[in-house]
Amino acid sequence: MTTVHFLEQSLAAETAEVYLALLSIDHPDLAALALQYPSITAPLRLVSNKTDIVSRGDTYRAWGFGLVEPDEGDDARGAVSIVVDNVDKAIIAVLRSIETPAIVTVEVVLASNPDVVERSYPDFELVSAAGDELEISATLAVRDDDNEPAIAWRYTPAFAPALHT
Repeated sequence: MTTVHFLEQSLAAETAEVYLALLSIDHPDLAALALQYPSITAPLRLVSNKTDIVSRGDTYRAWGFGLVEPDEGDDARGAVSIVVDNVDKAIIAVLRSIETPAIVTVEVVLASNPDVVERSYPDFELVSAAGDELEISATLAVRDDDNEPAIAWRYTPAFAPALHT
């Protein structure tokens, strides 16, 4: 929930507050990959800061990245774009090795009070990622249930012959 202090600082012409973006990336394969790549943790927690921070008891590793928050409104698609500095080659190896979408939570906190989450965008799926030796670009999106079948089976003559007589 957004605090009054956050809103005041957001609307101020100048502020000394620093906004930090927190990324939590989770996937069932991360624990196994952590054995092969010691720099990888499960879940992988990153902060857009020059130093590590602790938020709600979890340590977020300092990492260079930028993100574009999702649009709001009726026409919004809810996608988030992230560009992460590729300073650890294990990140690319992990992205190449997982076959199902990772679950990503994006949160915004103030550096002066990192235990209070001001904005939260939970349960995004990592739908695409591409990278080179300098940076990794990723797209996160909410699950699109509109394109999923409404039921698990089809009423074909083989499945429901009484409907087709």
